[in-house]
Amino acid sequence: MSIRIKALNNGSIHPTIKQVFEPLRQVKGIQVFLHGSWADNSTTAFSDIDDFIIVDDINLKHEEIEKVESVLKQIENKFYRIDPLQHHGHWKVYKSELQDYNNGIIPLFILEDAICIQGSNLIEASINHYKTYYTISNSISNFCKCIDELFTDYFNNQINVHNLKRLVGSVVLLAPLLQQLRNNNIDKRTAILNANKLFSNDALNLIHWASNLRSNWHLLTESKAFASFVSKQSEVPLEEWQRYSENNAPIIDSSDLSVIKPDIELVQNFIQECIQHLDASTLIQKNVEDYNKAYKLVEEYAIEQNAIAVGQFGETKHPGISDLDVFICFKDQYYKKGQEDIRLFIEHNKELCYVFTHPPICVAESMLKHLPYVHTINNLKLNYKQKELDLNTKLSQSYIKTLNILWTLFILPGLDHEVTVANKSSLRSLLLRLKNAHTSEDNLNAMLNIDSNAVSYSNTLRADVFTSYKSTRRKVEKAILEVYQTLATSRGLKSKNYCIVGRKLILKQGNYSTERNGQITIYTLPPELYNMLKAYFYRTNKDLQLYLKAYKTIEDKANELKGEIPAVFLLRQYIDIELPSTKKKIIFSLLSLLPFSLVNKLFN
Repeated sequence: MSIRIKALNNGSIHPTIKQVFEPLRQVKGIQVFLHGSWADNSTTAFSDIDDFIIVDDINLKHEEIEKVESVLKQIENKFYRIDPLQHHGHWKVYKSELQDYNNGIIPLFILEDAICIQGSNLIEASINHYKTYYTISNSISNFCKCIDELFTDYFNNQINVHNLKRLVGSVVLLAPLLQQLRNNNIDKRTAILNANKLFSNDALNLIHWASNLRSNWHLLTESKAFASFVSKQSEVPLEEWQRYSENNAPIIDSSDLSVIKPDIELVQNFIQECIQHLDASTLIQKNVEDYNKAYKLVEEYAIEQNAIAVGQFGETKHPGISDLDVFICFKDQYYKKGQEDIRLFIEHNKELCYVFTHPPICVAESMLKHLPYVHTINNLKLNYKQKELDLNTKLSQSYIKTLNILWTLFILPGLDHEVTVANKSSLRSLLLRLKNAHTSEDNLNAMLNIDSNAVSYSNTLRADVFTSYKSTRRKVEKAILEVYQTLATSRGLKSKNYCIVGRKLILKQGNYSTERNGQITIYTLPPELYNMLKAYFYRTNKDLQLYLKAYKTIEDKANELKGEIPAVFLLRQYIDIELPSTKKKIIFSLLSLLPFSLVNKLFN
């Protein structure tokens, strides 16, 4: 969607701000906008400087852009003179990026009330709805995590004023973010004033607490401790000031700045209500016809872009939860452009963004015969094809087992993180991840001849979600933990073997973890995953070698055609580990005969 924004081309700008931005007068090819409290003359001691700068990378030469960047850095350093607790530098975008703009970072609608300091006051952009939607929803989750963590320091009297400002800012930003996710283009001040439309009276108290601190912030900045901190600017280079501030800002008692005294219950209620709004905004009831129409739109567009085949994986069992898995094949000469055009077509269409949580799998014709070795395509249904495709779908059972183990190795680290933040993630994203994990659980159990109906339970949860967000969320969070424990632990393991690869120790110990211990990294894995990872490093598994060869062939072809790689590397968490030479394998094997505790000491 294309939009045109006109900022104010006149307005009263504070002399301090004029002086700060004065060096840009000598620079061409930029548009400079001032928004926030410095633009509407509502500054307080809490205010930082909010700008928005467009650099014309289309018409400027490389050396001219370098000059712009240099001047902008000098100006950014001056920000810290005005606000020693400034958390961000310039909000900058290149003009070419406006044609694929992520409106979730700085929403352009807020610039209608901004003041144009330099250049044209007109902004023309094409919004990438996909990036915008997921940036906003992820920001809401991340702010909730940040609030939870910083309040822990607050309650322990360990939060410095730099992070206290982050905390206060995070609380008040959630109201405008939640409104934007609902497609309400409301500026921050209006959203905060109308926060009672989002939050209960109880949760609203946390926003009142944050507002009180913003109003009384001068009491902190007028203190001797703060003055002593600011005096360090004469010693610390300004380009290093932000990091210095984060680590060395003083801890100053702020308990008297608000009549509201936050406690753990208030904080958790506020976060819980934010996540409830997130769920309500990111779970949209759909029907199968909505998905069919979306697929048809993409199929027709792909054919217009010279696709030779278009199809789908699986079926839409749970409209509103499920996403679309689409396959598109182009002749080699159309691959790069076709792939990019399809992505932009989907991401710039609001309706398509919801059902496509990831791009279609776009492949070049020359990649086809290798694709089944890196992606399970047995349930692919081609709805359009110009000719018969060279797809080898007859894989051995041992190879399918290899792919299943690799897939578990791929998702396990993410799942390890997910269990710690599940209560602050959107319910739809949890359900999508849970289905992947449950599929892995069923696959691994089948290898061990264990009855398993994990995917069936995922389907039950998806069927229940629109009946009750709250009760389903509790079940999903519990299921995420349970499937992680199943995938990350071994059944009946007795031995404790390990192998060595450089400064990495891979330990077969019956559970999954990754930790740093001095100079080494220790990966702990269940036996099925341990055996596969060891085979990767020591090159002892023929099926794995076939996978690696196929992936490398597809990767090389994608690079040759200057397009994106159409498959994820399922061992990408481990590619930074240098593969051992034959000589090192022998040495590592001999070292592996020693007790693990002794080797651990030797490496450190």
